[in-house]
Amino acid sequence: MTFHPLPLPGLVLIKPNVPADNRGSFVKSYHRDLFLRNGIDFVPQEEFYSVSRAGAVRGMHFQIPPSDHGKLIHCTRGRVYDVVLDIRKGSPTYGQSWSRELDDVTCEAVYMPSGFAHGSYSLEDKTIVSYSVSSVHEPRHDMGIRWDGFGHAWPCQDPILSERDKRHPTLDEFKTPFIYR
Repeated sequence: MTFHPLPLPGLVLIKPNVPADNRGSFVKSYHRDLFLRNGIDFVPQEEFYSVSRAGAVRGMHFQIPPSDHGKLIHCTRGRVYDVVLDIRKGSPTYGQSWSRELDDVTCEAVYMPSGFAHGSYSLEDKTIVSYSVSSVHEPRHDMGIRWDGFGHAWPCQDPILSERDKRHPTLDEFKTPFIYR
């Protein structure tokens, strides 16, 4: 796998080697030593996956301290428009977002350290996104920024949203506890 730093400091695109033969393909999604050699000290504590209908937006999610975490995101089935937002006070890219289509063909992954909000827009039915996180989910520290509340140009107008995601504050309304280091 190769590691590609992205314009938001700390955000990394990971491109795996995807060998394929007549049986299909094989993907290594995480390797502790390779991550460390590329400056990423990430140890998953919990893993989740979501299955989404085409047109669904999930996000923009994160956990606040002391339960904040880094995330490793993969699309293991279908296609998703993935979005990451820098919410670290003092960051040179505070309030800026980055996006990319992730799919089950290239098998690219995105790593984001603590201090980023993450969301995705499902481009196909039954799209599966896998999340590995460096801390255990803590519901009282689980928060979000409204999907349309930070100026990002999403490729949708009226997505399918959860009631919870509809109630998230905008970036301007959110008082971030994250400090850029």
